[in-house]
Amino acid sequence: MIYKAQIKVPHIHFVNDDFRNQIDAVANIENVVVVTDPPFNIGYHYGQYKDRMNEGDYFEMLNDIVRKFPSVIVHYPEALHKLSVVSGIVPEKVVSWTYNSNTAKQHRDVAWYGIKPKFTNAWQEYKNPNDKRVKERIANGSKGGGACMIGGTSTKLRTSAKRKRSTRVKCRWRS
Repeated sequence: MIYKAQIKVPHIHFVNDDFRNQIDAVANIENVVVVTDPPFNIGYHYGQYKDRMNEGDYFEMLNDIVRKFPSVIVHYPEALHKLSVVSGIVPEKVVSWTYNSNTAKQHRDVAWYGIKPKFTNAWQEYKNPNDKRVKERIANGSKGGGACMIGGTSTKLRTSAKRKRSTRVKCRWRS
């Protein structure tokens, strides 16, 4: 299935499917960037998908992506390091995506292979506009700070330990 993006950037389409089913369909399309948060090959129960491939086959599948397409891959740090060794390709940029969860690993790394992220287009509104340092930044023309993960208008959930409640942080896209 192909979905048009909900963000206001022309010519973006999302494909929501197992990448192995789509690799031939997108191989001849110009300007394809693969963004994937694949199953982590840890034996998680997904229903029809068996999340336990032979490790060599698993990394060869990921290697096919980074060799053939500019790619953004979300994965555990150890897996991204191994992918770089297997593929011989070093990511252009790697950032950590940290979130609250009830699992031992509460973050993933996001790696850009063959493409550089442009964080200047993604920002969050200041959460503390009355802070004197933030007031100074706003007076100097700043509208926000801290890059959001991958562009678009998304919402991240942050938990404040002091207030013991969650606050939503809107990410904005600059055109």
